[in-house]
Amino acid sequence: MLSKLRTMNPDSPLTISIASFVGVMALTPLMLLPILVYVYDEFLEFGPDIAGRVSSAGLAGIAITTIIVALKAKHWSLGKASVVGMVVATSFTILGLFIHDVWPFTLLVFLTGLGGGAAQAAVAAALARTTHPERAFGIYIGWQFALPAIGFWWFPRLVEGPGYSPFLSGFNAMLFVILVLCFLALILAPVMSSFKLHKEDEGGEMEWGLILKLPALLSVIGLAIYGAANAAVWAYSEGMGEDAGLDIYQTGDIIAYITGLSVIGPLLVVWLQDKIGHYIPLVSGIVLQIIAMYLLLTNQTPFGYTIGLGLFSVAWAFTWPYFLSIQASFDHTGTVTSFGQFTNLAGNAVGPLVAASFVGADGNYVGAIWVAVALFIVTLVPMLMIRSARKRELAGAS
Repeated sequence: MLSKLRTMNPDSPLTISIASFVGVMALTPLMLLPILVYVYDEFLEFGPDIAGRVSSAGLAGIAITTIIVALKAKHWSLGKASVVGMVVATSFTILGLFIHDVWPFTLLVFLTGLGGGAAQAAVAAALARTTHPERAFGIYIGWQFALPAIGFWWFPRLVEGPGYSPFLSGFNAMLFVILVLCFLALILAPVMSSFKLHKEDEGGEMEWGLILKLPALLSVIGLAIYGAANAAVWAYSEGMGEDAGLDIYQTGDIIAYITGLSVIGPLLVVWLQDKIGHYIPLVSGIVLQIIAMYLLLTNQTPFGYTIGLGLFSVAWAFTWPYFLSIQASFDHTGTVTSFGQFTNLAGNAVGPLVAASFVGADGNYVGAIWVAVALFIVTLVPMLMIRSARKRELAGAS
């Protein structure tokens, strides 16, 4: 089975889907951010501000190893990087079943993130090597919304229910399910060896040289700001639902349905690919997310929450693949795309941390929305500069 995983067709939807599953499980601290913040707050009794900071530790861990893999994307085996990463992530997830004190647990979350970062960076680099990166990243982001949708619906019921046993109940019941899925991802992780480096990309510039070109640098800066904006909202979406008059089951159901519905965004990317370029859909998606923030600010009702968060999520799912596709168009080795994952995750780690300062211990979630609005607007600046920077780069090369 392992030998077959290493030699699959890298452009087939099956291969891309397997790689995507591994990437989603590696990104668990991000993909399940709202429900994780909730259970850290309510079941581990950390409080809403500390819960946001614990979640940021996991995202910071992912970001650190992502940059390491990005800087070795042309030289390391992506299959080995993904396997080692999932071994580390799975091991520290097991320890999380037994250790619930806030600071030791925060360390475990950080170390789990370190493993996940290596695996998800390998996935990002692998998909950048496909013939049609827009299609590959559309499938990947589709999985990133489809799988968490199930978790958002099921996990609130699981943690509130009787669980499997006195030990595997509440938070531990949810973590046990995540652990089983991580084991499956570990088994499938060798598939990243199927995504070979193209011969024309061997040798040439070192990884730093690819990243430091101005268009690539602008893209990774833009993706960092974008990640912070999304995480500032996503981390506190459960709390925003409570402010809108919803209970945890209603909020979980709405987030689950919205997340599942958001698969429409990546499917549209798979169909559209680069027919109208990358920048028009990217800017359009960010503008829609800003409109969604306005709806969340001005309509703090169950209906306003559902429409606002729904528009936010669908636009996010549509926009994100185009960030990755822009980076893949600069460099087919996956170096810039992996480094972009690092800056995105660094932004994801900072977003809840900044928002937590405005939310405070009393749960003023409007502050998180204002932080996101400002960051979405700032995101547009470097992204709109890329096209002119790219033209100057190509003119200089000729």
